[in-house]
Amino acid sequence: MDEIRITGDEAVLISRIRTIDRDLDELERQTREMVQRGLRGGGPMARLGEDRADADRAALLRERAELVERLKRSTGVG
Repeated sequence: MDEIRITGDEAVLISRIRTIDRDLDELERQTREMVQRGLRGGGPMARLGEDRADADRAALLRERAELVERLKRSTGVG
């Protein structure tokens, strides 16, 4: 198998992508818990929490996509 070498900058991008993946997993877990408690679609406070979670998820997905593109450009992949 060929040895793969990455630069320090690429390692930082990979680390940030992994962190975002963990954050997205945590948001998903929190959403499941909210649904199990019956809060999703509930009163105004529940909807505010839901809206915030949706906005956080969208921001993380945008950042992740940007980082993946930067990593692809840096490595010449894709």
